[in-house]
Amino acid sequence: MSNQNDNAVECSPKKKNKDTMYYVHTLIAFAITAIFWFMPPIDPITPLGMKCVGTFISMIYLWTLVDVMWPCLYGLFMFGMAGYAGEGYAGMKAVWLNAVGVDTVLITLFAMVLFGAVSEVGDTEYIAKWFLTKKNLCWPSVCIPGCILCLLLCTVRTG
Repeated sequence: MSNQNDNAVECSPKKKNKDTMYYVHTLIAFAITAIFWFMPPIDPITPLGMKCVGTFISMIYLWTLVDVMWPCLYGLFMFGMAGYAGEGYAGMKAVWLNAVGVDTVLITLFAMVLFGAVSEVGDTEYIAKWFLTKKNLCWPSVCIPGCILCLLLCTVRTG
């Protein structure tokens, strides 16, 4: 007898094994960054521009062939080191504050952690089943005022 979940799509990403090509591509990206950092600038580009272009190209290379998360952090670190937002500690601080200091980014990060934990425990499936089995919650006389009340509470809370 076959299980119902045999044909189900797996939603949680599987951890990839890091083979040698992962490390080779990482070293190539670091080399791209180093080449652009130490190469003399091409005529219309400033030395700072060369560092930023090299960092950006290496980030694209890493995003494409290696991973998504840590190349973003690598890029932010390298932009701070390049002096994109100023020299020294103040420049590094400015890059990180502009990247993750915006309210939208912080709210998104906290929401990802919160909803990721709820999803990992399996509560989202329980909540969805609860909503789908309640017949009276889908009436327009209940649903529309409930949505309006939620929106009002959200605007009063943030306003």
